[in-house]
Amino acid sequence: MQQTIGIAGLTELPIASPVAARLLRVLDDPDASARELGQLIETDPALSMRVIRLANTPYYGLSRRVGSAWRAVTIIGFATVRAIAASAAFGLFADQKHPLPKDFWAHSMATAAGASVVARHLGVQPGEAFSAGLLHDIGKALLFRHAPHAVGRVKLRAEREHISYLDAERKELGTHHPQMASLALDALQFPADFVAAVFRHHEPDGGGSELGRMIVAGESLAVALAGEPPIDEPFTTVTEGLALVGIDASVKSVLEETAREVETLSGFLGA
Repeated sequence: MQQTIGIAGLTELPIASPVAARLLRVLDDPDASARELGQLIETDPALSMRVIRLANTPYYGLSRRVGSAWRAVTIIGFATVRAIAASAAFGLFADQKHPLPKDFWAHSMATAAGASVVARHLGVQPGEAFSAGLLHDIGKALLFRHAPHAVGRVKLRAEREHISYLDAERKELGTHHPQMASLALDALQFPADFVAAVFRHHEPDGGGSELGRMIVAGESLAVALAGEPPIDEPFTTVTEGLALVGIDASVKSVLEETAREVETLSGFLGA
C-alpha cells in the first residue's frame, strides 16, 4: 500500500534546534553580519561546536585555530552556515540521535568535497556548490526518519518490478527523495535556484543550471571514491560528470584532489 508523504508530513517533524531555525530566518536578512550570526550560533553549544569545527578543518587552510562562532562564520561563509543550520534544524547530525540512512553523511560530505573541487576548476567560488553537495540527499534522511518501514520496501520494489529506485520511491511513497529535499529547502526559504538544483540532481544535466551540473559532477566523484556505483539510483560516471561541466583535467587527478578534500573535512563530523 502506498504511503503518500508531502509537505504536510514534513511540517509534522519537530525542529530539532530552535536556534538553527532562528538562524535561518536571520540569514534571510541582507543586512545580517557575521558577528550577529555568531552571537546567535553561540546560544546553541552543539551548533557552535559544529560551525567552529568545520572552520578548523584543514579544508580552510588556516594557520591558527578559530575559537569563536562569529569568526568561524567569516571563514566558512553564509551559504555553508545555512546548510549546517538546515541540517541541525532537521536533526540530521549524529549527536542529535535521529536515525539516518547508511553512510548518509559520508556520501554527503564526499559530494560536497567533489562539488567544491569542480567549482574551483570552473573558477567559481565553492561555497554554494559545497552547500548544495552537503544537502543534496537531505530528502533521503527525511523520508527515512518519517517512514522507515516504507523506505525499507522501496529497494525491494525496485528489484521486484525492475524499475529505478526513484520510480520505486514514487510508487511506494507517493514522492521521491529529490522532491522531498526541494520541499524541505523551500520551506526553509533557500534560494529558488539552489532548491531547483537539488531537486534535479539525478537528471543527467542537473536540470541545466551550473549549480545542478556541479552537484551531478560532485556526486559522480563521491561515488567513484566509494569504490562502486550505487545500485539504487541513476548513476553518472566521473568521465560523464567532468564532461558535463567542461573540465578536461584527467579523471585520476580530479579524483585525487577530491580524496584530499574529503580527508581535510574528516574532522567536521568528529571523525
